[in-house]
Amino acid sequence: MKLRERIRASLFVKILLVFIVAYVGMVAISSAMHFYLIVEDRFQKMQRNSANYCNLLAKEIGFPPDTTYATHLADSLNIGVRIQAPGLHWASRNDVPLFGTSDIEELGDSPGSYVGLDRGLVVEFTRGDYQYTFRLERREEGFIRTLELHGLLLLLVVTIVLGSVYLIVRRILKPIQVLDAGVQEVAGGNLDHTIVHNRRDELGDLMESFNIMAARLRMMLQARDRLLLDVSHELRSPLTRMKVATEFLEDDSVRKNLSDDIHQMETMLTEMLETERLKSEHGNLHLKDVDLAELLQDASSEFEGARPGIELQLPAVNPIIQGDADRLRILLRNVLGNALKFSPDDADRVALTIKTLEDGSVLVTVKDAGEGIPKEDLPFIFEPFYRVDKSRAHDTGGYGLGLSLCKTIVEHHGGSIDVTSTLGKGTTVFMQFPAVQSG
Repeated sequence: MKLRERIRASLFVKILLVFIVAYVGMVAISSAMHFYLIVEDRFQKMQRNSANYCNLLAKEIGFPPDTTYATHLADSLNIGVRIQAPGLHWASRNDVPLFGTSDIEELGDSPGSYVGLDRGLVVEFTRGDYQYTFRLERREEGFIRTLELHGLLLLLVVTIVLGSVYLIVRRILKPIQVLDAGVQEVAGGNLDHTIVHNRRDELGDLMESFNIMAARLRMMLQARDRLLLDVSHELRSPLTRMKVATEFLEDDSVRKNLSDDIHQMETMLTEMLETERLKSEHGNLHLKDVDLAELLQDASSEFEGARPGIELQLPAVNPIIQGDADRLRILLRNVLGNALKFSPDDADRVALTIKTLEDGSVLVTVKDAGEGIPKEDLPFIFEPFYRVDKSRAHDTGGYGLGLSLCKTIVEHHGGSIDVTSTLGKGTTVFMQFPAVQSG
């Protein structure tokens, strides 16, 4: 997923971006205020005071300067002094810059006096033939250090405040993530999922509403399944009587049409009953070692003569899985029947392959060259009663139960089923079964 799409799709990313923008804005505004209120205002006053202070020190040193007294004064005040003149070049310490070499500005109200920051606070001026340079503080001292500490402290405070607010907001909105996980569970078919919470705010009410919705949906689906199961049972006897009565019809055409319709109804009832039986506690699989290649051969032989036909590709060694042979036959019959049903008679034959993967699991693939399934329908094809094209029901038969039953059978075997499809090119069904556990 592209970064822009991820940002649009994630509420927490949006919140994080808002806090980043707020952080940058607060730092920018605070820095500007720090510069104009502290640096500009206070530093200008410091420049004038420093110039006046150094002028008083120069008077103390005298004209011509008394270097012995200047040394004593510099040591006692912990400052650096340099005096330059024709025939005189004296400095109290080596870190005092030469006159005129520092990058400092001239004071507007004191021509000839320069005060500024150059690896410390430096003051320069001339008195007659003498050039005075004073370093009042090193970089690690005084005003510069104060400015740096103020800036770092401001940055730290802003970071802590905004970071804390973000964590608090994220904690407050954490139920959204829980709700999203719950929605994903329900969307995946887990209607028994319940969100546990102790919130008493609006988000808590929303989570409780979600639980109520899931419970009602579960009850509705259970009622539907119960109704379908009851109806299926009740229709068994009438269908049997209809089959017997149909055999006594003299018109072959009418008899065949009625027999086909009855067969479709029997198939639908069988699929509904089988699905419900697998869901019930008494519908467990009867597992045993099953030769899957042999089962594929039997299943494909049931469609012998059906066009466009089936091309079976078997491995050198037949894979064995733990399975219920009767349910697996239903699975293969449904998948192969769909592949043939929706493939033109002149299309390539349906490819039925089986192979053992590196992890020992077995993959069965059914690939046809039929009309394909639209992309928007693929997520729903395993839902009960879902049909890609409702108008095809009378032409092809079926009521959207076959693939739902297939999914139930595969998952009860501990496997998975997936479908890929391209319109106009065909559909491929992948059925993967776990390896047989040794010992």
